[in-house]
Amino acid sequence: MRTYISVVNDKAEKIIAGLDIAETVENKINSFSNAELEKLLMALMKKELKQEYIFNKVPTNLLWNSISTPDGLEQWFCDEASVDGDTYTFKWDDEEAQAVLKQSRVGVYMRFHWADDDDPKSSFELRISVDELTRDVILTVTETLDEEEYNDALELWDLQVSVLKTKYGV
Repeated sequence: MRTYISVVNDKAEKIIAGLDIAETVENKINSFSNAELEKLLMALMKKELKQEYIFNKVPTNLLWNSISTPDGLEQWFCDEASVDGDTYTFKWDDEEAQAVLKQSRVGVYMRFHWADDDDPKSSFELRISVDELTRDVILTVTETLDEEEYNDALELWDLQVSVLKTKYGV
């Protein structure tokens, strides 16, 4: 009987602790402004797209130039590209977008944040790696985006990267 009471007491304490946590979370949420709640909800609705594209034996320095320079980007990613400090401006037909370079490592990756995106955690990254077994060069595209944009973004990246692959005869 004593063991049973101990188990019940332990479970009751866990339930009470859970209620305390839930109450704390509820109080914290209630303290947010509408703008803060909107940002929180937007962040929760983000989804990560991560796609690997194999470039066989394309030299990494050539692929790096294609993802890091305006001339290289214009060959597959956009119609026009320019760089001013850490701000990249991309143009497609009559559209223009700016992205801020957040992190990079020469020859390896570039991580950008779209200038018009209010979520500071959203980004897109172009990363080059080499498969240890096959020695294939891999371009990995990673983008954090709204869930409803996922399929369109994947289709767009596939299309854009296919243009780049064609350039290298892959």
